[in-house]
Amino acid sequence: MHAVFTAMTYAWAVSLGGLFTPAGLAVLIIFNLIIILGEGGFVAFVQSLRLHFYEMYTKFFSGAGVLFTPFTLGLKWVRLLIV
Repeated sequence: MHAVFTAMTYAWAVSLGGLFTPAGLAVLIIFNLIIILGEGGFVAFVQSLRLHFYEMYTKFFSGAGVLFTPFTLGLKWVRLLIV
């Protein structure tokens, strides 16, 4: 993932006319680090949600209750012929 974000940032810099001065490279590196840190934080957030919903909530689920029946209007199937 890091290589993809680095390539994306480099392509963005080239499309802006080349930020290849020392200050431009510093901006490029800082922007790339911000994107990579954001992606890492997002992945950690998703993994923690997975642990909460899958690992913890399945321990306390008993399955008792009313069986789910979807709401229907009692309509019959209709066949549409497209001419």
